[in-house]
Amino acid sequence: MSTNIKKLKFILEKANSKFDRAIAELTAEYAEKLKENNEWKTSTQTIIDDMERDYHLECEFREGDHYVEPPVTSMDYVGAVSENNSARFFGQTLDEELIAINEVQIIYSFKQIEISLKQFLLLLDPSLDLKIVQRWDYLKKEFKKHGITLGTAQDYPAVNDLREVNNALKHSYEISENVKKLHIPQFSGQDYFTHSSLTKFYNYSLIPRASFIIDIALSVGAALNISDAELGSFNPQSLVHTRESSPF
Repeated sequence: MSTNIKKLKFILEKANSKFDRAIAELTAEYAEKLKENNEWKTSTQTIIDDMERDYHLECEFREGDHYVEPPVTSMDYVGAVSENNSARFFGQTLDEELIAINEVQIIYSFKQIEISLKQFLLLLDPSLDLKIVQRWDYLKKEFKKHGITLGTAQDYPAVNDLREVNNALKHSYEISENVKKLHIPQFSGQDYFTHSSLTKFYNYSLIPRASFIIDIALSVGAALNISDAELGSFNPQSLVHTRESSPF
């Protein structure tokens, strides 16, 4: 295996970092917490609703000729209300924490793409000063010098969507006009990012992200005059793995 093939393999293997996988595991833990909290909230709300319904039914049956103890005088009712309020508070806290995790997940995901692209460029031109390719447009121009057009690479539109969402999240949880113009299904009709929409978007981006990086790797290999036979020998698809979708 040639040195350049080994370098391509190394870049692809690093495209999915341990940190990226750790975030995915963390979201799975939060999924279980959210499920348990929703069950808690539902069960306590059922107690509240049942006791209030029974109270109103008994009032109707008595037709006002007999005093009926309201639910608030019952310790079971008071306890259920207290627990329900706690469940709602914890749910809101979990929601805020999940959005923060989603933000890190998406920003880091796009960062991994940028890192991979810059490593590919250094393969093509070891003397390149990476300071000149800090912006996306400059990255595209530098690849163009080597006959590689990022905009026509496999699944580029999905990667560009990830880039725009990444940029928006760095400023606010409000969905930017640039993101709205892309008509991304997961954010349709929304003005703010939610943990649910961000998780669905991230899960959707996993396969296109991997396909894009693999396609660029093959284009870089061709630009380095690596033979098709040698490029095919290291099976790049096996080096970039997509994780299981989050259960949210």
